[in-house]
Amino acid sequence: MAGGPDDSEVIEYILNNIDINNPNFENFYGKTKNIKDLAILIGKAEKFICSDSAPLHIGVALATRTYAIFGPTDDKHLIPDKNFVTPIKTMDNCPLKPCLWARRNTTCEKPDCLNISAENIVNAVCDND
Repeated sequence: MAGGPDDSEVIEYILNNIDINNPNFENFYGKTKNIKDLAILIGKAEKFICSDSAPLHIGVALATRTYAIFGPTDDKHLIPDKNFVTPIKTMDNCPLKPCLWARRNTTCEKPDCLNISAENIVNAVCDND
């Protein structure tokens, strides 16, 4: 697990809700100091779960098995059609989607596209094993 200062609340939630003694879990939060450190970490990963962000593109560039969580952006415009990249998103059928970039909407009265549960993420990752 890695993240920046803006991720502290989510990191704390994750750490409080998982078995941190699991041999498959490594906590690198606060230990990656630059993009090179992050790229080395992502390159060593068997599977990489991320949001629609810069680390996604590092995972793609390194051909690491990547699972990217998408909300209001269009995954088809941001990730290549490769078998090692899987978008994770809700099936909200929002008629405005993709709204963040295509329409420059920054607020939404009903942001159902952000309702992606941990179960959705686990199912997406485990279905590809």
